[in-house]
Amino acid sequence: MTDRILLASDFDSTLCHWPQGIVDDRDRAAIRRFREAGNRFAVVTGRTYQNALWGFDGTDFHDMDACFCLSGALCFDSNGKVIYDRRADGAALSDIIDYFRRTGARYLAYDIGTESGFIDIGGDPDFPPTVSADEARRFESFTSLNAGYPDADTAKERAAEIGRLFGNVLTPLQNNIAIDMPPAGVNKAYAATYAAEMFGIARERVYTAGDNYNDISMVAEFHGCAMEYGPQELLCVAERKISLLHEVIDDIMQN
Repeated sequence: MTDRILLASDFDSTLCHWPQGIVDDRDRAAIRRFREAGNRFAVVTGRTYQNALWGFDGTDFHDMDACFCLSGALCFDSNGKVIYDRRADGAALSDIIDYFRRTGARYLAYDIGTESGFIDIGGDPDFPPTVSADEARRFESFTSLNAGYPDADTAKERAAEIGRLFGNVLTPLQNNIAIDMPPAGVNKAYAATYAAEMFGIARERVYTAGDNYNDISMVAEFHGCAMEYGPQELLCVAERKISLLHEVIDDIMQN
């Protein structure tokens, strides 16, 4: 094992701040110093493959060693080349589609590798379907699903129910009013663990940072930092609260 350090960070509202949609210059400089010292920086996001690339291009941020998108279901390198693509069995899709139609989800999105689309569940017309429900029922496998509800309380309730009904297929992770659903056993802690092994970094030298419910697993499992405006469930498992990412990097570099 190397004596280097890994920092795995969420993207939206942790590294990229809204509504401006910018990466703070202090964070940029700190990440650059961190990597120049031989350490590794990975982005771990709920975004799709294409949305992650758009986010990096839109903020002009590419200073990373790897990106884990779809809450850990797909990993790619700094050039966009896929490193792994975890898949769930499509056999349960018929029941899953019926569940989201029955519970009034605004949309049901799917990802198969780097491709994304929407399944017709009769939801919000702002999310026009890419495939019919019958077509989606025939998918042999999928990388991730994502569903949206009108409010965060409903999303939280549905995520818990999905775990009880389909936990052998999916890992439901609340992401504000949405639910990220990578394959069973996959979450952001899985991604951080994979990154540590890929870069030869001991678990005790892994730091993580996030701001939302889908970050809880990696913040709880490693030296976790929570953005100070995160939900209480995240704050209570974090080792520290931060307002910007450079704060933890500065501390690491000084020790």
